[in-house]
Amino acid sequence: MNKIKLKELIKRYQKEVKYGDMSHFNDLIASMVISDLTEVTDSYMTLYSVDEITLSKLLGQINPELVSVPSRYEINDEKSRFNALSKSRALIYGYEQKKAANTWIDMMIDAGIIKENETINPVDYVLDDFIKDYNLREILPIKYTRKKDNTNNQIVKGKGLNKNKKGIN
Repeated sequence: MNKIKLKELIKRYQKEVKYGDMSHFNDLIASMVISDLTEVTDSYMTLYSVDEITLSKLLGQINPELVSVPSRYEINDEKSRFNALSKSRALIYGYEQKKAANTWIDMMIDAGIIKENETINPVDYVLDDFIKDYNLREILPIKYTRKKDNTNNQIVKGKGLNKNKKGIN
């Protein structure tokens, strides 16, 4: 993933929002979440595609349930904790995901999408729904997924995909 282009997009979106152009606000939210997820390594973004990343998954919920949106005080307290962890390099398991979830919630409160102490279903918030700009989608890592089908396709070295094992290209 090209982190330099991601940072350039974040700056561009922030500048647009600062001057009142809210057309890329959702892209700003998505790019900030992606930036948090890729702070140390791109492994989370390559493991899951953007249509699989939900707020629920970032919060670490195994069985999705309704959650109460934290207050601004709690959000700022978490930000301070994450900043201290990143400076000390004492990263804990799930650090990136929790920081990204905190950023996502904070920015949605700023946008008025959700309110403090409101009860929400975090499964409803999918990262792919926030990505509207083609430039942002273009820099995301591509996830390899093998299609599951019932045909007898096999890959033969140097021949490509052969249908029904007959050698037809």
